[in-house]
Amino acid sequence: MYKKTSTSTLKASGVVFYKSYKEGILDEIRIAIGNWYKSGPDDSNPGFSARDKDGVNAVVNESELVFGYVYKNATNSDVRYSFQMRRSTLRFLETYVWEESSTPKTKKGPSQKPTQGKDTNSGYCEEFKQTSLTGSNAENAQPVKK
Repeated sequence: MYKKTSTSTLKASGVVFYKSYKEGILDEIRIAIGNWYKSGPDDSNPGFSARDKDGVNAVVNESELVFGYVYKNATNSDVRYSFQMRRSTLRFLETYVWEESSTPKTKKGPSQKPTQGKDTNSGYCEEFKQTSLTGSNAENAQPVKK
């Protein structure tokens, strides 16, 4: 339920789930806890915003959605992951940013500053809608062409 804020917008608590799959099997779930905002009761395009202390953030508005988080890789370095998707075209961009290991400090000179590594992946999301109202089996889901 939305409640009026001091700035006259409407606000409601909510969550956004991010699920990733590998070879069709659920691999990971991340949850962003935040708030939905509307400019008024007739606003049909609410927005969502979340940022928590663990580095999970999410933004949903009428044109795009963004979800990001930080995790440790195999070398125990932080990796900042971000997923962005345009809602109108379903085009997405995934970005991974990490610090590459630095050269250790020696008596002959200072250590080198760590450099950042970056990798991106882009493409189109597939939208699936259930074709039957009886049950929630994946076999009832059919791709939707835009």
